[in-house]
Amino acid sequence: MGNECRLSFCLLKRLPGRIVEVVPDAGVEINISMIEELDRSMIALMGDTFAILVDKVNAYSVSFEAQVKIGLLEEVKATAVVAYDSFGVMGAQQIQAMTEGQEEKEIDIFFDKAQAISCLEEKMAAFP
Repeated sequence: MGNECRLSFCLLKRLPGRIVEVVPDAGVEINISMIEELDRSMIALMGDTFAILVDKVNAYSVSFEAQVKIGLLEEVKATAVVAYDSFGVMGAQQIQAMTEGQEEKEIDIFFDKAQAISCLEEKMAAFP
């Protein structure tokens, strides 16, 4: 696998600092089987310790079942979402609410991609 991996519903990009960027396709509804495909692919691309940057440049939705499963992957040490409008923020906040109380699964929301990457790099520096 190189630095990019195309899945059935999104593009994965390996970024420096053990960060994987997830860019879901426009108009897709992410379901539980897609989350399972994503989990397997991220582990294959990144190994056993990494952070996720979700780029909400496209409009998409996530089924309730998939929302419940997001954030359960133990290899993921930090997650940030880059939102470009209020709809992106609302979608990220829904996922945030599903992982509330799991401090290690906290999701940070940013409007600036560089800030999101910087935050993830800082968090990943704490892991060997």
